Amino acid sequence: MKRAALLLGGVLAALALAETGLGLMGWGYARRQRGGRATAAGPRILCVGDSFTFGMGAPRGGGYPEQLQDLLNKEPGDRRWVVLNAGVPSNNSSQVLKRLPALLVEEAPEILVVMTGWNDNNLTESNYWRVADLSRMPARERWRLRWRDLSGRWRTWRILSAAWARFFPPEKLPYDHWLFLDAMAEPAARRNLERLLDRSRRGGLSSRDWLAIGIFRHRLKDLDGARAAYGKAVASDPGNVEAHFRLGWVHHLDRDFAGFEAEMRETLRLDPRHDRARGMLGMRERNAPPARDWMEDLLSYDLSRILELAESRGVNTVFMTYPSPRHEVNGMLLRVFGRLGAEHPFHVVDNSALFGGLPKPEQYFSKDEPDVFVSHLNERGYGVMAGRLAQDLGDIGWAP
Repeated sequence: MKRAALLLGGVLAALALAETGLGLMGWGYARRQRGGRATAAGPRILCVGDSFTFGMGAPRGGGYPEQLQDLLNKEPGDRRWVVLNAGVPSNNSSQVLKRLPALLVEEAPEILVVMTGWNDNNLTESNYWRVADLSRMPARERWRLRWRDLSGRWRTWRILSAAWARFFPPEKLPYDHWLFLDAMAEPAARRNLERLLDRSRRGGLSSRDWLAIGIFRHRLKDLDGARAAYGKAVASDPGNVEAHFRLGWVHHLDRDFAGFEAEMRETLRLDPRHDRARGMLGMRERNAPPARDWMEDLLSYDLSRILELAESRGVNTVFMTYPSPRHEVNGMLLRVFGRLGAEHPFHVVDNSALFGGLPKPEQYFSKDEPDVFVSHLNERGYGVMAGRLAQDLGDIGWAP
């Protein structure tokens, strides 16, 4: 018994040491990654959020933080602003909150710019369980959710899980890389679509052909046509892995989450190593209450604590909505801002109203999603966002 206790204690000590070491290595790596712009002398603005802050959809350096720095420093002078881009793609508001204390200490900003909430249906490291009514979930699912939340915070566990999958992989089914046609230019997509549709009128299309039609429709932003073609691909061959995945993807874009989950689970049943299906499915939890029942409460919980952290260090805060004129998260954010504004001073930049009021707003989006208005911005779009933010900072006297 004593030997077993000593062995268990040694294992736990080794895991604790590994976790601490990995944490320090991650901290050092992140600091080096941020070091380029932030080591310069001058007042600092810290921009936190997800891929919209990171600058997805634009070339490297084309995000709004980098363009904001250029705008603030366009006039010569001794006071040179440093704008730090701390956006992390796929981060939810809870992950932004978790990272913020260390960032505030390390970077000592004068201004904090926050745009978060788009990915709050991603429950990784989420404070979801603090605000959602979990009583409707079976006890087994409730504990599974909390274990996933806890284990997801342990770097050691994530490394061990990856190593296990590497050395003991599940059976790999044949995979056809011909099916990945997303990168095709639109003229080529149209020509291939016309050729396949001409064949379809003569009959005899295979599941593979219907999948190709669906991909082309998807590429051309025709979601109804894509859904119909993917459905025919699945009906023709229920074992067509990619057709199930892409049908689920369209269901997700249509906010049909039940259909989305069913197709993603079928994809993983057919191909347990389909990483994209696993990643998309991981953003949702079976039997959890729907996001509309708790997402606004989660935003209130996380954003109020972000404000308290900033205020405790004397940092001025700017909250921003997303540029998509019609995404539902913007309405939630504006309601949360309204409630928080009764108790805390901060500034709001409503990017949804800004882009919704522009002529031909689609020209500012990268079109990296089938629905243009849930796409990331392109470099020009991020420039519009940076311009409005720079103007507002000057108007309220926080920056020149």
